[in-house]
Amino acid sequence: MPTTPTSITRQLGTMLPEGNPVEQISAIMERPDAEAYIKALPGNVLYQLIKEAGWDQGVDLVPFASPEQIQLFLDFDAWRRDALVPVRMAPWLAALLEDARDKDFKRAMRELDSEVLAMLFSSQLEVVEMEEGRIPDDAPDRAVASPDMVYAIVYPEDEALAALMRKLIDRLYELDRVLAWTLLEAVRWELPTEMEEYALRWRTSRLEEFGFVSRQEAIAVYTPLPPDKLRERVEREDAAQVRVRPLGETLDLPSVVSSELDEDGLLVRALMRIPDHERKLARFFELSALINKIMLADGIEPGELNSGRQVMRRALGFMGLGLEFITRGREEVLDEVLDRVTLKELFRAGYTLTAQLQRQAQQLERRPTLTLIEGLPYSLLVEDDAALLEGLARQRPTYAADAYTHEIFEHQHQLDDAAMRLGMIAFKQLWVFGLLRLQVNELVARATDEALLNDPIDVTFDALFRTWVARQLIGRQDGVQALDREEVGALLVALRDKEWEKTSIREHFSSAFEALGPFLPGGTDLLLERWFTQALGVLVDELGQLKMASDATFAQQVVLLRG
Repeated sequence: MPTTPTSITRQLGTMLPEGNPVEQISAIMERPDAEAYIKALPGNVLYQLIKEAGWDQGVDLVPFASPEQIQLFLDFDAWRRDALVPVRMAPWLAALLEDARDKDFKRAMRELDSEVLAMLFSSQLEVVEMEEGRIPDDAPDRAVASPDMVYAIVYPEDEALAALMRKLIDRLYELDRVLAWTLLEAVRWELPTEMEEYALRWRTSRLEEFGFVSRQEAIAVYTPLPPDKLRERVEREDAAQVRVRPLGETLDLPSVVSSELDEDGLLVRALMRIPDHERKLARFFELSALINKIMLADGIEPGELNSGRQVMRRALGFMGLGLEFITRGREEVLDEVLDRVTLKELFRAGYTLTAQLQRQAQQLERRPTLTLIEGLPYSLLVEDDAALLEGLARQRPTYAADAYTHEIFEHQHQLDDAAMRLGMIAFKQLWVFGLLRLQVNELVARATDEALLNDPIDVTFDALFRTWVARQLIGRQDGVQALDREEVGALLVALRDKEWEKTSIREHFSSAFEALGPFLPGGTDLLLERWFTQALGVLVDELGQLKMASDATFAQQVVLLRG
């Protein structure tokens, strides 16, 4: 039976039933012990379930949640970075008002952070004392008396918020008058900045249990870690170096982890293979805390599930990439390596591997150019290579197999392919600007020459090289001058004859290899041969079947043409 994210979650102790989120909620609500079941769920798992099912379905769970769970809902949903957004508390409190039993409502109001409730009241109400049992003359027209005639309260102009606050105050007066007085007095006397400072401290303390630390501390997960040094250390050690935290019998996975675990991913496969259940739980706890730190470092709020999914997938990819590099792709040593490195080290190593590619790409852009057109950073590259550099230019590098396939980095073969393609781009730059000694301004002039049939976007490294190869085929030695009609006719004959297939590319174009050889860095003659092979393949495929030179006028993306 294949391992799925749901079955992984179940093996690790999370208690949700089978099915999609809506089906899971239905199954929970049908249980005879539904209330106890809901209260036993980890708060972050319950929050995820509510969010993924949609509010109309998930709201049924809220009245049965414990105060600790409700507090976590507010911690996740009602804050944006370090600032509380009080109105985002409204849906959660409205659900409690409508359906929670009196004792549950009273307990929740008592155990939620008093500063958070006070900030909600302060943001929505104006409160003054009554004067001898009547509303003061200078109070706004909207002011109404509190149920005990002690305060004059001005409710917000928003009708929905006003109705919510009125119901909240009425129910508090009915069940816990002292708390109602406390909150109304806080509106009168407490400073909002001080209340928010205290509320933030409590929230930070609670979220630290899930790996949500200060952003400065979280950003440390992106500190580069040389992968080769880490691999040397692992291979040098004789015993396990990591002592992971022991757990109880269940594990609280972060809100996006359980639905994004991919059984085909190297890291997840390695974690699920750990034979000892306690060790397995401990490593997944480590994964949970690390993912939350990464999310925070990337500016994702704890409750932002959709944004968090992409961060989750990318983080697992980096960890899998680091693990594949450290193990040299040998699955038989996965368990041993996982005993010796932390998941944070694997993440840092995998990220560093992609960051190295990113730096190489940045160097290519500076030496001397990859474009001739303002506003298009990679006009000299073919679409696939332009997509690769666009992916590597992102803050968190991604891999483009081609112009239409964008992926996260998670495998060594992606690194190898990207490195090889970057090396080829560097060689193309060397050939144009080093061996041919062309200047950028000269290329711009050629690309915008009115005699040229090609558009400027058609002037790429590959089009220049194919033009040079075409001139070699017809016996011309004048570089990358655009072909006229007579030269195109001679090229079509040469492409039909395919004389280079009778020997080898190196032998047939020996004069070109001999002329360039002294200027080629060691080993790059293989790149030249490969580029020759690619160029000849394109020329034959695109022009080889044509009979007349006039038929080739459509081939502006193949070679440079002039009228």
